[in-house]
Amino acid sequence: MGLSEWIGTGISLIGAGIAAWQARGAGKARKDARESSKKAADAAERQAQATEDLAKVARTDAEKKKPPWRIKHQDGDMYALINTSDDKMSNVDMCPREDEEDFSEYFPTDIHGRSSRRFPYCSTLGTSFDRRVRVTWKWPDGTEDKWEGEIPAKQR
Repeated sequence: MGLSEWIGTGISLIGAGIAAWQARGAGKARKDARESSKKAADAAERQAQATEDLAKVARTDAEKKKPPWRIKHQDGDMYALINTSDDKMSNVDMCPREDEEDFSEYFPTDIHGRSSRRFPYCSTLGTSFDRRVRVTWKWPDGTEDKWEGEIPAKQR
C-alpha cells in the first residue's frame, strides 16, 4: 500500500468517524425532540383537564346559587315552602308582598336540604289577589339571598 492509499484510507476513516458522530448527535436530537414533544403533550393535557375542572366548579357554584325554593299546596289551608337543594338554609323568613298575612309563627326558621316548612294560608274575599311572597335566607357560606314566589291556588 502506497502513501496515497494510506492517506485516502485515513481520510475515509476520519470521514466515517465524523459521520457516525453526527448520526449519534442526530439520534440524540430525535430522542430529545420526542421527549420534548411528549412533555408538551402532557402539559397540554393537564391544562385542558384543569380548564375542564374549573368550568365544572363554576357550573356547580352557579347551580348551587339558584334559589332553592318552591311553594306547594299540601292539603286544606296548608302549604309548604320546600328547599329543593341538598344544603341546609338558615334564618329562612317568608313574608307576603302585602301585609295581610302573618307567617311569624312559622318563620324565621332553618330548613334542611330536601325538606320543607309547612304554613297555613287562607284566601278569602277580604284578602288581596296578590299571593306573592318574599323569602329571605342565608346560604351555608353565610351569604344572604332573597327570592320572590307565589302561593299557588289550591288543587281542586
